[in-house]
Amino acid sequence: MAYFSMGMALYSDGSYEDVFAQLTDGLSWASGWSESFTPPSKSAIFQARARLGF
Repeated sequence: MAYFSMGMALYSDGSYEDVFAQLTDGLSWASGWSESFTPPSKSAIFQARARLGF
C-alpha cells in the first residue's frame, strides 16, 4: 500500500484502478506469463489505505 500511495501521488488524475494497473503492469511478464494478476476491488483498496493511516 505504500507503493500504491506513492503511485496515487504520481498519477493523481487517475482512478484507483488506473493507478493499480500502472503499478502492476509488469507482474504477468515477470512471472513468465505463467500467472495472471487480478487487481483488487475499489473497496479493498480503500480499506487497505484506511489501515495504512497517515
